[in-house]
Order: sequence, then C-alpha cells, then structure tokens
Amino acid sequence: MRGGSCRVGQRVLLNLFETRYRALAAIVMSTHRLFIFANGDPSDGSTGVVVRVANCNFRGDGSARIEGRGIEEVTLSRVRTDRSVGNLMHARCELSSLAAVTSLQHGGGPDDELSAQGDDAPAPHVVRGTVGKSKKCVVM
Repeated sequence: MRGGSCRVGQRVLLNLFETRYRALAAIVMSTHRLFIFANGDPSDGSTGVVVRVANCNFRGDGSARIEGRGIEEVTLSRVRTDRSVGNLMHARCELSSLAAVTSLQHGGGPDDELSAQGDDAPAPHVVRGTVGKSKKCVVM
C-alpha cells in the first residue's frame, strides 16, 4: 500500500481496486478478517500493523471498500510473494494482543468491537499454516 500508513488504534479506510488487493479482501472476509498493513516494502524483520476489518463492501466492478482498525504492531517473517494472485505478499507474524487472538478464534465477525489499543493476551499466538477451519492461518 504505497503512500499509506497505519498505526495501532488508527481507523483504516481503503478502496481496493488492484487485482492483488481485491483478492486480499475476498480472502480476509472469508476467513479471519485480519491482514497486515506494511508501511514499507515487506521483508523478513520489517514491521507492519495487523488490521481487523469491521466492514467490507464489494462493488459491481470488483473493487472493495474496507473499514477496520489497526490492532497490533508485528514483526514479519517468511515474507513471500504469491505470483498467482497479482503478487500479493504473504507473511508470518506472532500475535500477542487479545484483540488479534480473539479475531482468529472467533472469525472476527462484524459485531466484534474494534479495540483501539489491543489488550495483552495471556500468551502469544504464532499465525501460520493454511487458511481453513483451524485457528492457524496465513495473515496477509
């Protein structure tokens, strides 16, 4: 997301029209409602902010409008590019805020309260693996 920035607690409004970001919106809304907003070029060791999506409206032209909030700053690892989906970037991260962990455990539905700061969870959760019924998934 060149030219953009995101911080913990900040409201995020995005209009997604590129192929990779439209794919991101579809994946996020069909799974855990979380993605990582990287303020610069993602690489191993760089940081990003996990965004929890509250609303996503898909338009007739395929674009999407996402509304959410930054809930936790994370360090990226195992960054890779998915060339089959318009060069969408994937990364692993460790989540420790209650807001992020709750989103993973409960699917982050639209009725979830958007936490401004993200309370500490009892133990960190590593987010990795495949998107599916398990609580582990790739965060993008």
